[in-house]
Amino acid sequence: MDHDPFVPTPDLLIHPKLELARIQPGETLFDIGCGDGRVLIAAAKNYAVRGVGIEIRPDLVARAREAVSRHALDEHIEIRQQDYREADLTQADVVILYLSRGALGQVSLKLEQEIRPGARIVTHDFDLPGWSAEREVVVVLPHGEETRLYCYRKGAE
Repeated sequence: MDHDPFVPTPDLLIHPKLELARIQPGETLFDIGCGDGRVLIAAAKNYAVRGVGIEIRPDLVARAREAVSRHALDEHIEIRQQDYREADLTQADVVILYLSRGALGQVSLKLEQEIRPGARIVTHDFDLPGWSAEREVVVVLPHGEETRLYCYRKGAE
């Protein structure tokens, strides 16, 4: 099975993504396609949240787990080697996704079905098909190019 290439979230976008989600201490943040774990580590250190990373690639799972241990966050962050289509998202307060437009289309219905009312979803570069963004932010990168962050909130059932 082909996987999207690993394209890490640029460090300068991590905090804007977490701020856009209005993440609160004690919440549970899921990072789907967590890669090397950088977003979860920043969230656990700066926002006192529990993190769950979903990553299918064994090499990235190993890298993320190593990084979590290096930051002494093993009690706060769990990295699961799993296909996001099989992941249970019912405990998520916030879901962060940096996936291709096609992958976002595949996960859109799963989010609608599984996440709890009031949970937030943050995407970057691509909007989430079938959802209407509650907030959008444009971030200007160092070389002048712009990227867009989107925040969605699941409505009441």
